[in-house]
Amino acid sequence: MKNAEEIIEYDELQGLIKHQLDCLPEKTQRIFNLSRKEHYTHCEIAEKLNCSPKTVEYHIGKALQHLRFNLKDHITILITFILLSIAVY
Repeated sequence: MKNAEEIIEYDELQGLIKHQLDCLPEKTQRIFNLSRKEHYTHCEIAEKLNCSPKTVEYHIGKALQHLRFNLKDHITILITFILLSIAVY
């Protein structure tokens, strides 16, 4: 079971991620959400949005690069949370 501190850190990290995703252009946000939250494949997203799979790859890469750059100071919290989550299971 997670303690209160872990829950707070996780919630803060989720808030930071959401804020950074909200800073992205709308199309990039939509493609990233379809990929990561709704688990669509690149081809399914391309078909759904009437664009090429390469365009989908570009936008997902752009979103990941943005997250990596803007969340680099919080990576220790993320790694700690992941390791603790793995240890629990």
